[in-house]
Amino acid sequence: EKAADLYLDAAAVTELNAQIPEYLLNAGINLMKSGNNEDAKDLFESIREEYATSSAGREIAQYLALVN
Repeated sequence: EKAADLYLDAAAVTELNAQIPEYLLNAGINLMKSGNNEDAKDLFESIREEYATSSAGREIAQYLALVN
């Protein structure tokens, strides 16, 4: 979960960073690996809604399937 926290911190630095969806995706993956599927699902859904056109947004369906 420490890695997930660090990715979330990186995503919160600025709203103008193009890497935010990737940071959120990595945070979600790390939460999922640590067994925190509910928080991972919340992050994945926010990526799907807010960053659908990003590369993370295009691959998010596979991660949502893993936590549903």
